Amino acid sequence: MATLLQIIALVMVFAPLSPRASAGELGAAVEEAAALLERQYPTLPDPAVLEWGAINGMMAELDRQTGVAIHAALRPPEARERQAWFAGMRRGIALEFVVVPGQGLVVTDVVPGGPAEAAGIARGDLIVGLDDRPLTGLSIGQVHELLARTTGDRVRLDVDRSGTLQRVAVPRGTWHQGTVQITEQDGVPVLRVAYFGKGVGRALAAAVDKVRDEKAVVIDLRSNEGGLLDEAVACAALFLEPGARFGSKQRWGQPAEQVVVPKAEPYTGRVVVLVNRGTRAAAEAFVAALRQSAQARVRVVGTETGGQVAIPAWRELNDEVVLQVADYLLRAPDGSSWAGTGLRPDLLSGPLELPLAGPKGQLPPDVQLQTALRLLIEPR
Repeated sequence: MATLLQIIALVMVFAPLSPRASAGELGAAVEEAAALLERQYPTLPDPAVLEWGAINGMMAELDRQTGVAIHAALRPPEARERQAWFAGMRRGIALEFVVVPGQGLVVTDVVPGGPAEAAGIARGDLIVGLDDRPLTGLSIGQVHELLARTTGDRVRLDVDRSGTLQRVAVPRGTWHQGTVQITEQDGVPVLRVAYFGKGVGRALAAAVDKVRDEKAVVIDLRSNEGGLLDEAVACAALFLEPGARFGSKQRWGQPAEQVVVPKAEPYTGRVVVLVNRGTRAAAEAFVAALRQSAQARVRVVGTETGGQVAIPAWRELNDEVVLQVADYLLRAPDGSSWAGTGLRPDLLSGPLELPLAGPKGQLPPDVQLQTALRLLIEPR
């Protein structure tokens, strides 16, 4: 395992210490504290446990001092999983749902190419049982508790489809979150971008080509946790003039670098972007870029976004420790930051706290989407 002095030296690259304490001085103090504790508690476990605790303490302190909750100490396998997740790889059964009290789970979306789609699960299906446990009659809290306890390589779903009950076994698998889904609501195309994973720029370009002649579109970024900055920039280019400012990125203590969108044939109709607290990081940068650089035809609807401005990087300390740090901090084209507070939409619209129960399998009302559609339909 690395010495504490090695760890401190690497951490200083991202959060320099005050002039009063050098890395060597602080390293000596920590090593002296470790020696004192060994004398005080001679029966403690391997000192490596204290060392790991010290690393995690530094990461937590970096979160506090920088105001960016992204720092972490990871074992190499966990670091590889996080890097894959950041690029868009996912594991599970690949569906989205809402809990309707008394009924169960209504499937609101099925990820193309994922295990649920391969097993035949479809949007609008009502899931009334999970791994031999009925969901009917349970509260939202009880359903979420049951979901949290679900384990195993395969999930058994009891599906009520148009009054016919069938059991479907869905294996947990991996898929890539780099697709764009196109639906239509009241004659308006809705482009769902769940994540800015690798390849989503090309996928959104293909989707935009299909709706280019439409006067208005909705871009659904709800619960889009960000992802790859380059993909978000490529997507923004589909709605902005070539060379428009996307914003800036900045490494800690270094000058900001301006980011401009590449050349593309932009969509020129009206755009409403849907956001919520799950819209974060690169997705927030995308929203800020569209709103500030194309403000005459872009409106944002939903709740405040997540307030995350950091793009992560992973620094290998040795064979046993990888540090997750903030590689870049993002800002809007005008230099403003949404760190902590998030972006405030032009029109606040929250989801229903308690989804309305309707006929079995009927999707609950999407209040935010309905608000977006009214905004597009109403005369300006």
